[in-house]
Amino acid sequence: MTDSPEVVIVGGGVIGAAVAYFLAKRGIPCSLLDKGRIGGESSNAASGILSSSPGESQYSRLAQRSLSLFHELTPVIREESGIDIEFVECGDLTLAMNENDAIALRGLAGQLSAMGDDVRWVGSDDLREMEPLLNPAIPGGMFASASCRVNNQRLASALVLAAQRYGAEVRQGVEVTGIAVENGRVSGVMQRQGFTGANIVVLAAGAWTGAMDRWLYDDQAPSDTRVPMVKPVKGVNLNVQPAQGSVGRMIHGSWGILVPRNDGSMIVGATVEEAGFDTRVTAGDVHSILGVGNALMPSLRDAEINWSIAGLRPGSGDDLPVIGRMPGYDNVLVASGHYRNGILLSLATGEVVADLVEGSNGQLLSDFDPERFF
Repeated sequence: MTDSPEVVIVGGGVIGAAVAYFLAKRGIPCSLLDKGRIGGESSNAASGILSSSPGESQYSRLAQRSLSLFHELTPVIREESGIDIEFVECGDLTLAMNENDAIALRGLAGQLSAMGDDVRWVGSDDLREMEPLLNPAIPGGMFASASCRVNNQRLASALVLAAQRYGAEVRQGVEVTGIAVENGRVSGVMQRQGFTGANIVVLAAGAWTGAMDRWLYDDQAPSDTRVPMVKPVKGVNLNVQPAQGSVGRMIHGSWGILVPRNDGSMIVGATVEEAGFDTRVTAGDVHSILGVGNALMPSLRDAEINWSIAGLRPGSGDDLPVIGRMPGYDNVLVASGHYRNGILLSLATGEVVADLVEGSNGQLLSDFDPERFF
């Protein structure tokens, strides 16, 4: 690694880690900077859900590509990094909490099945057979067999270790404080510990990416308008140790989720709240999560709480990711705004950002172009 890498990536969550992985694997010198530890923010607080996404929209195609990459690269990443990211093809059950839900989900299951998705309605008897610990009052649910899960708390570290194997530089505890611009072109990033020059800068700092546009546009930045490019959306998850057994599949019901882990524990969540950069876990958060969790799986009342965590998801002004070149700067890219699907979209995002670095025009990313906020 030279003193001035080709690319500097700001942010060491799962998105920045994936960008570093794909760049380094292609032989492009890169440096990944994070103000804390790798994967220590929203990537650490996620649930690890990799949902199938039917359709032909750019978002659906990005999600489909990313899920395909998880299937393809999981054994490769394990070999490269020595870390098992616990990728499991388990399927996903979306539960009908009442008869109106049941009518709607039956119709949706039929529509998705007609589009070619492996999705079906599961009645109450079959549901009891599939997941006997679920609330027996639930009338049924929609089962999507293609959905998978991953241990999100291992993913960023695995990608970074693999990237380092290919020559990427990784610097933790380095806070970037600004972007240096010379003659209308970015020349690197400033940090409390000095300056790192680069030909290309990638902003992938999750919920903190939104405020970074001020470094380029001063008071004309989207973060100073009513429609910010990226904003923090707080989410709280619990990890519990069920006393009477877990579920085998991911469960969605009402606003709650249950996600089994390989160690026998279970993620129960997840709240959604716009509360700025507040990362406290409150008694109200825990009460709400346990309430919906118990409604889905009554035996959770006896579960032991292993830990609770709050993360700041990077939402966007229109709930779509923000991926592409920043307007007016052909050597500044952004990869953020993935909201609740950063884990799912991580690998495909890393791949397309590497394509942009290598000169792709990003035609297939027009829906995600940051210019829509300017």
